[in-house]
Amino acid sequence: MYYRFDESGNYVGFLYADKQPENSTTNAPVKPYRDESGNSIEGITVGMTNPKWNGNMWIEQAQSAVPQGQQLAQLALQQAQFQASQQKLNSQLALQLAQITVKEGK
Repeated sequence: MYYRFDESGNYVGFLYADKQPENSTTNAPVKPYRDESGNSIEGITVGMTNPKWNGNMWIEQAQSAVPQGQQLAQLALQQAQFQASQQKLNSQLALQLAQITVKEGK
């Protein structure tokens, strides 16, 4: 999966491709999740609201009027990240269930 940006570095969406296209990175435009007290929780990230690629990493831009197309791209990214998290959790649960089943069978 590649995360695309325009000439100005603004996030424009993601795509699956065999070769990395120009103006793209494999780094997802995410930031650490922060709980109500402002503490980040290790391993949990959320999509940035208005990401911009600075040449090395994604940074959060000051919120401005985000074009509707970009808003849809951001929502699609967040949905893909959520689905990936769900798949990982389901795999972990299936593995734990299999381990328990094997233990009970012995």
